Amino acid sequence: MMSRWFSSRDFSPLRRSSWLSGSLSFLLLLGAVVSTACSDSDTDSTPAATPDSGAASPDSAAVSDMAPELVGGVAWLNTPEPLRLSDQLAGHVVLLDFWTFGCVNCLHMIPVLRDVEEQFTDTAFVTIGVHSAKFESEGDAQNIQFAMQHYGVQHPVIVDSELVVWNNYGVWGWPTLILLDSTGQERDRWSGETPASTVATAIQALLDEGAADGTLTGSPLNYLVDPNEASTTPLLFPTKILAMADGRLAIADSAHHRIVIVNDDGTTSDIIGSGIEGLSNGPVASAQLARPQGMTVHNGALLIADTENHVIRSVDLDARTISTIAGMGEMGNLQYLVRHGWFPADDAALRSPWDLESTVDGVVVAMAGSHQLFFLDPVADQMRVFAGSGLESIDNGAPADSSFSQPSGFALSPDGTTLYVADSEASAIRALSVPDAVTETLVGTGLFDFGDIDGIGDLVRLEHAVGVETLADGTLLIADTYNSKIKRLDPTTREVTSLSWPATPLELNEPRGLSRRGDDVFISDTNNHRILRHNLATDITVEFVLSELQPPALSGAVSD
Repeated sequence: MMSRWFSSRDFSPLRRSSWLSGSLSFLLLLGAVVSTACSDSDTDSTPAATPDSGAASPDSAAVSDMAPELVGGVAWLNTPEPLRLSDQLAGHVVLLDFWTFGCVNCLHMIPVLRDVEEQFTDTAFVTIGVHSAKFESEGDAQNIQFAMQHYGVQHPVIVDSELVVWNNYGVWGWPTLILLDSTGQERDRWSGETPASTVATAIQALLDEGAADGTLTGSPLNYLVDPNEASTTPLLFPTKILAMADGRLAIADSAHHRIVIVNDDGTTSDIIGSGIEGLSNGPVASAQLARPQGMTVHNGALLIADTENHVIRSVDLDARTISTIAGMGEMGNLQYLVRHGWFPADDAALRSPWDLESTVDGVVVAMAGSHQLFFLDPVADQMRVFAGSGLESIDNGAPADSSFSQPSGFALSPDGTTLYVADSEASAIRALSVPDAVTETLVGTGLFDFGDIDGIGDLVRLEHAVGVETLADGTLLIADTYNSKIKRLDPTTREVTSLSWPATPLELNEPRGLSRRGDDVFISDTNNHRILRHNLATDITVEFVLSELQPPALSGAVSD
């Protein structure tokens, strides 16, 4: 269990949408290079909570400035006490990671930082996460701890919900890395996604420098959580869910790195993946995945968005084998555009595929990490951009003109002519015509327009909605993830209403997946590590008990 320290202050999150009305980040979409920072391309890039005058811009920080003390946080996680540069961190090389857990670019940096940390085990180097929230829900310390457990963040994190540390360091966007030497001076700063090799080289140089001049006096800090510690719940942060035509239910048991297939009575039918994080094909029992998300059945095969491996997997359900059909197994950094047309699927540079939807001609892929939708033809082993310029925004129109903001969930209309998209960072629901992929927005107006408001059209506010599902009458259900609610949307009138929901013990906590079979809607209640079944006819909600499922023996383990 992760240890944490809380201050005596109330750490209820701030309402951010009132001041985060402009962009906070840097647009790195230049030529063929993909955007690597969570951003809004509109207007000014300065938040209303402006850093002190004279603060350095992200890429031009003055070298050898004495770093501000790490004070002003409302909580510390993964450490039994607050950490100070002048105390426990003195004589160490310190890497500060400014992040927020809903930003896909920040999530991309988690395995990078893990790689860096493994290179400097038993040295006077330490990573400190500074969680500076965008969304209101992201300011809550308990939600941050859930995210850290989900994504395997093991280093200490200061909960900077009031942006004190953010402002003291003059940070302007997520993710930002700041490297301090063993005297407590700032020596390097990187904005956006940064390669492990770049960071490691700079760290090694400062370790060598500190050893040579005698300032590297710190001892290794043993804060890492044992990655082999097994979870106690059958599911660990389940995300997407799929009601299959044969009556079974497929569940993305994300933090157990596996797909669980259960029968309608909750008994286990099959398990895809060993529970050990990695990328390997072959028999499903020994195969490895990495935080899988969305699924669909296409031409009889179960396809999986193997998100942290940046690939699409295909499962032969009869032979019980798995193969990789798209992606190289590492995160790409190229920006594909609509005009590029088809390209080979097996060496495609994918970035966090998050959901899948089968159509007559192929499979649509929510490419959250590049803010686009891709189209996969599994028969021809080809892919192309279905819609989206790659700009992180909320533009409508033709495929090349539209833009998305971390698309994370799909649903197809009953007649197959409209694809609905949960566009999470814009807190929006988008609609695309099929097959010509012309985009419109049903609800949601921008990256920093969010909240919890029912209503019609542009008056509606969601907060980082990740899941969507169609009902028989053509209306939609939305997993309004950060509001921990299920809402109904009429795509014709654009009216949104919240479903009434039972209180404890069936309260939702960041639901991320929805799938319907008849009148039953199955819901991934992610942070409660369970599946709920909601009957639309009776309005009754119950827990869908998985009577036989056990956690894997090495939950969360990372293979060599």
